Amino acid sequence: GVGKTTLAKLVYNRFDVKRHFDCLSWAFISQQFSPGDIFSGILREVGAKWENMGSMKEEDLIRTLKDVLKEKRYLVVLDDIWKEEAWDSLKRAFPKGKKGSKVLFTTRVKEVASYADPRSSPVEPPFLTNEEGWELLSRTAFPEDIASEQGYAPEFERIGKEIVRKCGGLPLAL
Repeated sequence: GVGKTTLAKLVYNRFDVKRHFDCLSWAFISQQFSPGDIFSGILREVGAKWENMGSMKEEDLIRTLKDVLKEKRYLVVLDDIWKEEAWDSLKRAFPKGKKGSKVLFTTRVKEVASYADPRSSPVEPPFLTNEEGWELLSRTAFPEDIASEQGYAPEFERIGKEIVRKCGGLPLAL
């Protein structure tokens, strides 16, 4: 709820990022996921065309994905990895690739990020301050015509600021 996926999407969807990579893929990783489904989804997104992909064994999918990606500069986003074991089951499908290839993932578990690459510095979006939260809530919840020149009606502002406090700085909650 702090904006990890939103931040990753902003990077993923930038024109200069898309132009930099030969192929891109986005995969959502739930707590209960099938590595085979993730691999075949990535293969489809990077342009691989195999009619029998759905019936391929996991090891064949991994081999195929490595073959497709090894000569490309790729960006693969794995959104919302929960466990170290999930990373272990997925990372084996990604070859070194061309210089500049990247696998980026989001996680709510800092230990998973450190486990995946102990040398990296994970990006941790900060929680919003009460003032930032109020600004976000008022921009999204209140149409411009509700605000008078003096500001919002006192009951709107009081209730809104209470909502902000209860949301604890999480943009998604607001």
